[in-house]
Amino acid sequence: RSILRQTLRECTYLPDPNARSYMSHFVASRFRRVSFKIWQNRDQPGLGVRVEHHLRNARQMRNGLQRANEGDRQALLRCLEWTYGRRGKRRYVLLEPLMPAEGRQDIVQLMSKDEGPEQDADVSTTEKPLPSLTPELYALAASQRSLNLPSSKKAPKQLEPVIPEFNARLLPMPKKRVKNLTHQWYAKVLDRILAPLPVGEWEQLRDWALGIDMPDVKERRGSSAATLNRGHFRGHTALEAIVVQGRLDPKSFPNQNAHEISRRFMQRLWAQVFSDCPVMDWDDDKKK
Repeated sequence: RSILRQTLRECTYLPDPNARSYMSHFVASRFRRVSFKIWQNRDQPGLGVRVEHHLRNARQMRNGLQRANEGDRQALLRCLEWTYGRRGKRRYVLLEPLMPAEGRQDIVQLMSKDEGPEQDADVSTTEKPLPSLTPELYALAASQRSLNLPSSKKAPKQLEPVIPEFNARLLPMPKKRVKNLTHQWYAKVLDRILAPLPVGEWEQLRDWALGIDMPDVKERRGSSAATLNRGHFRGHTALEAIVVQGRLDPKSFPNQNAHEISRRFMQRLWAQVFSDCPVMDWDDDKKK
C-alpha cells in the first residue's frame, strides 16, 4: 500500500493534466487487478516469487514517475506516450475501432457458401480466414506510408503480404507457411502503424505544441526543513555512509538527467509527441 500511495502521489505531480488523470487511473486499476490475482492464487506454491516480481515492477513504475517529475526527459516523454496512446495499452484501445469485428469474417464466410437449412455448418471446425486490413486500417496505413516519415519514426512498409509462389525446393508454398507469413505481416503492420487520436484530444495537443492555452505547470510540494538539513547521505557524511552501509546509496545523488520543467520544456515534449499523433476522419459511405 505504501508503494501505491507513493505512486499515486507522483501521478498528481505530472505537468500534463491528461497524464495525471490517465496515469492515476492506470496505476490504480493495475494494482487492483494484480492484488486480486494474488488473492486468488494465495494457496498456490511459489506465490512469493510472483509477489516479489510484481513489487519490483511497482517500484520501477514509482521510480520512473519520480524521474519524470524531476524533469528527466526520457521518463516524462514515456509518460506522455502512454497517455496519448503512442505505446502501451491505450495504443491498442485506439486501434480497436479500426480492427475487424470478432466473428464477422466467420459469418461472412459461412453466408457466402449459401448452404441450405438442412446443412449444419459448424463454426468451430471452419477454417478461419487469413487476417487482412480493414478499409479503415488500409487507408490509415497508406496515408502514413505516403508521408515518407524519418527512419526514427514507425510507418507501415508493406500494405499487403509478400508471399513467394514457390519455396526453396521449387514446390508450391505450403498453406501453413502462407498462413504464418500472413500473420507475421499483419503483426508488423499493427506494430508500426500510428494509432489516430480523437479529434478533440488531437486539437488540444496541437494547441499545446504551438504554445496556445498551455496548462500551468504544477509545482511539487516543498520538502520540510528537517529533510533539507539531514545531509546528503541519509544523515551521514560520505565517509560515514561507506563505513556504516558499505556503499553510497545511488538514491542520495541527484538525477543527472533532470531539467527544469518549464513551459518551453513541456512545449517541446508536446510537439515531439504530437509529431507521432495522426487524426482520422472516416466516411462510411465513401469508404475513405
